Amino acid sequence: MRRTVWHRMDALSRQLTPFLLAVVLVLLGVVALHVPGWARVAPLLSLMAVYHWAVYRPDLMPAYAVFFIGLLQDVLSGMPLGVFTLIYLLTYGVVLSQQRYLTGRTFLVVWLGFVLISAGGMALAWIIVSGISGVVVDPRALLYQYLLGIGIYPPLARLFLAWQSRILRPV
Repeated sequence: MRRTVWHRMDALSRQLTPFLLAVVLVLLGVVALHVPGWARVAPLLSLMAVYHWAVYRPDLMPAYAVFFIGLLQDVLSGMPLGVFTLIYLLTYGVVLSQQRYLTGRTFLVVWLGFVLISAGGMALAWIIVSGISGVVVDPRALLYQYLLGIGIYPPLARLFLAWQSRILRPV
């Protein structure tokens, strides 16, 4: 059976949704909420998306998409260029290298993987920013950002899994 243009457009739009969801999460993460100090402790929602899709559907989140998401996060959050790009690419690489331990496991194992990998990413961000600025940056903001992130990951992952089962079903 020959696929029509509409079928191909439908398949392409389904394949782009993980990337587009991550971009939306970057935008949501940097939007001003009129909460004092929120920008300093806002969780890295896009890191959660990169991690989740690297675990469950790495075919829909290639490295160049992760690079773009990290670069967008750097530009919009005001971080030095390359900080989140590096962290996101390292997260992606670590998840791909550990995929045999994460795929097909319970959600608790996947969540603990996120807890460990995001802790490493946040520590690396702290080291890089402290090195670039030349002073030891107060780590409390990153700690709060990390704690909020590990708390928000389960409901966000649940939404991603629902999206995956309903929208990204085989065409």
